[in-house]
Amino acid sequence: SVPWVTNLQRQGFVALIAASDPQAACPAIFAVPHRAPGLVREPDLDLAALRGTSTGSLTLTDLMLDDDWLLHGDGRVFLPQVRPMFIGLQCGLGLGLARASLRVVRQSLEGRSSILHEELASVETAVDAYWKALSTGIDSCTVRERPRDLLVLRMRMVEIAANAVQLELQALGGSALLHAGGASFWRRMQEAAFLGVVTPTLVQLKTELAADTAK
Repeated sequence: SVPWVTNLQRQGFVALIAASDPQAACPAIFAVPHRAPGLVREPDLDLAALRGTSTGSLTLTDLMLDDDWLLHGDGRVFLPQVRPMFIGLQCGLGLGLARASLRVVRQSLEGRSSILHEELASVETAVDAYWKALSTGIDSCTVRERPRDLLVLRMRMVEIAANAVQLELQALGGSALLHAGGASFWRRMQEAAFLGVVTPTLVQLKTELAADTAK
């Protein structure tokens, strides 16, 4: 079974799954179509948020696929090839979220004196620096050559988004708790929490980086 899969659209989907047998030295990467015999798409998970993401689990029972659905025979070769673009796109989620929160902070502080102006400038500088480091690393392909740098950027994305959302909460104050005016803030708060558990999760990233340091 695969307990957590996103974008399992009811009208159809193709899931990417790594699978191996005891004789295999490494997992192979398969594309699994939704109509494959033996594949069952379970009901959507009862999530506290993100109910529009079509997230559920898959159960595979005696599922047989021919070689047409084999994307790559060696996951250790395939994953490094797609990792920079895949994780780079994920980093864009946190950047967009941070910038949305910072826009609200700027609007809230406009025309009035506040101790938060200095913190706003600091977070905006951090977001700009992050964007430059990410885009430069992807354009120059250095993150492909140094995957550790990419994983560090992925971890940093979660921190930057969380900082921006927390600053938005401070700028809005009690109005963030109002249903009428605070709905957008609470959506961003939930999205910021979600970033920490998106695969690869923060725990997975920390574990990978710790193992790399120990080598």
